[in-house]
Amino acid sequence: MQRRFVPAAPVSAVCLIALAGTTASGGPVLDRAWEAPVSGGWNQPLRWNPDGVPDNADGNSYRAIVAVEGAAYTISFNKKRKLTRFELTSRDAVINQLSFDLIVEDSVTLSAGAIMGNGSTAELTVGGDLIFQSVAGPAAAVSIQGMGINANGNVSFENEDDDLDIDDTDVGIGGKTAVWTGGGGIVMSNGATITIGESTTFDLQSDATLSFSNVGATPTVTINGTLTKSAGAGTSEFQGVNLVNNGLIQVETGTFATDGIGGGGSTLPAGGAYIILDNAALDFGAQTLDTNDADVTLSGANSVFSAFDTVTTNNGRFAIENGRDFTTVDGSDFTNSGELSVADGSLFRVDPGQTLTNFSGTTLTGGTFIVGGELRFDGANIVTLAASLTLDGDNATVTDETGDSALDDSLAVIGPAGHFTLTGGADFQTVGDFTVDLAGLLTVDAGSLFRVAPGFELTNIPSNTFSDGIFDIQGTLQADNLDITIVDNTLTLDGPDASLLNGNGDNSLAGLTTVGPNGILSLLNGAELNVNTDLDVQGQLIIGGGGVAAGSGSEVLTINGNLVSSGTVRLLGGGSLSVTGLFTMNDGVLRGDGTITADTTVHSAISPGTGDEPYETLTINGDLTLAAGSTFQVTLASDPGLGLVSCLLDVNGELSLLSALASAEGPTINITVNPGLALQEGDSFLVATFDALTGRFALPMEGQYLGHGLRLVPVYTPTSLHLVVMVPSPATPAALLLFGLVCPSRRR
Repeated sequence: MQRRFVPAAPVSAVCLIALAGTTASGGPVLDRAWEAPVSGGWNQPLRWNPDGVPDNADGNSYRAIVAVEGAAYTISFNKKRKLTRFELTSRDAVINQLSFDLIVEDSVTLSAGAIMGNGSTAELTVGGDLIFQSVAGPAAAVSIQGMGINANGNVSFENEDDDLDIDDTDVGIGGKTAVWTGGGGIVMSNGATITIGESTTFDLQSDATLSFSNVGATPTVTINGTLTKSAGAGTSEFQGVNLVNNGLIQVETGTFATDGIGGGGSTLPAGGAYIILDNAALDFGAQTLDTNDADVTLSGANSVFSAFDTVTTNNGRFAIENGRDFTTVDGSDFTNSGELSVADGSLFRVDPGQTLTNFSGTTLTGGTFIVGGELRFDGANIVTLAASLTLDGDNATVTDETGDSALDDSLAVIGPAGHFTLTGGADFQTVGDFTVDLAGLLTVDAGSLFRVAPGFELTNIPSNTFSDGIFDIQGTLQADNLDITIVDNTLTLDGPDASLLNGNGDNSLAGLTTVGPNGILSLLNGAELNVNTDLDVQGQLIIGGGGVAAGSGSEVLTINGNLVSSGTVRLLGGGSLSVTGLFTMNDGVLRGDGTITADTTVHSAISPGTGDEPYETLTINGDLTLAAGSTFQVTLASDPGLGLVSCLLDVNGELSLLSALASAEGPTINITVNPGLALQEGDSFLVATFDALTGRFALPMEGQYLGHGLRLVPVYTPTSLHLVVMVPSPATPAALLLFGLVCPSRRR
């Protein structure tokens, strides 16, 4: 039998938060106990003491107790039952649900006897705590057969004197915790399964064993959440079962042992993570691994995962930290096609005499290497980086077999597939000229410095044009020839400490004149830039948004001159653009959520908002002129808290709508109505505010006609523009009065 465990919808607070002897509403919980060790139907009222069938369907709340002993007996279901609490503590009792479900809103205690179904449809669903205990004497723990269990609360395995039997049963645990403290085992048979939910931690606090009885199909334990061993200096063992890890297995103390994972093959499968702490061990028995597709962390000098010692190929993530060193298996090369992380204080050593296959000639290719400690391999002398390499902190180093740096005296090129990152205060100075090729990426985090050696050049800057490569700068990039007039690559200044400096320590972008057609210049997370000349944007200019502190709203670009754009200008998350001269959009789109301080003319398109929220504001501090042929792009939407909304164009100055001829109408409005937005007559959207208005938008507007006899009509006031849903007839005083009554306020 195989069921897919799906946690049930949360039971109401009235059901779950029950006090002893009462429900949360204050009503009593009525006890009903099976009176004698005699078989019968659950539906027989005289079998219970006091008389009456325990079933919440009659409007009461019940605790059913099956504790009486003296002879073997069976209690059979004839339909679905619902209880508040249930206790099975009799060694002589069998609860046979047949094909019917039992739903218990609060707690269930199973200490002895058996509970069973028909092997296909019967389920026990528990909203509160599910407690497995044992009583003194033989057959002292419960047996579960031929059914499903959905445990939506916490689960406790407290059985001490006997094993809990799970036979042909699917157990799904979806609460916050499942804790195994008892010394008794768990025995699984006939293809039984245990599934740990994504939000559940299964904590092994006893040195007990979960095993296969060797009866029927092999059982399976699936970890979608966390399996941890947090107590016990001995061994907690899963023996003979299929263990599937889609979540995290963490060994904090003692040993967690299993026959292996992934069918016992030589590959640790993808999808799961493993963390072994200091003085703890993960034991896969006889299984040895040569390939890692998972996420493995050895944390602490004495963390042990012996099966992993033979790994020669890393396709997943492998991390060593807290003083844990690792030397690859004797006599074998090592390949990293995934992520290899070596924290400060740790050493990763490719076996002496063997090869890190990522390194050939003078090029490191493929894989990700995050180094805070030491990465060492024979012959290391990296000139070209075609892999991803991060140096994290002052102690980060890559060395050859003699301990000499593999980077300091050689690294000269970040190839098209390469990514070099300095973080955690790590600095790097080249030995000569340096090149970032094509799509190669250089990242310098806050507190770090990348310095092209004095007297040498960053070759990406021929004739003051910054070309090729991707540069993500939160810290400092410095080169003697770093005086940039044209940005024609991808350059991001990310954060208030981001700076590009020439050999004298001056701002390399102060003389910027052009963002070229291939250029993307971004200011994010509080970055500021002052440009001393006119600026021509042919590519993309992005101000604000992105990164850890997205939308901080303190990103500022100041242009001491005129700004002309034929590309894209975007303000994200409250960024600010200040132009001392005039700002002219000749082509492309001016869009965003932020503030422009300039007298602005748009010949192309203006679009308030970023698309992230339906109520953002693009503010113009100055006059705004929309020339003939230009477009005002408007999106109409709804918000659960605000109702009907649209992004707002807020002009703190005069809005001028120019036409080609004095008698013609002005620019156009392009309207997009979000899918699923149902509009009706009288609905209104505030789309623009201004201090004064000259001219009118052209009619008809694109997207004006909504169907079903409705259209959007522009309604002007001296300081605002609204789009109002009306029937297709000339505006009447009644319609305008309707507008005045229904026009909602909008965020400014």
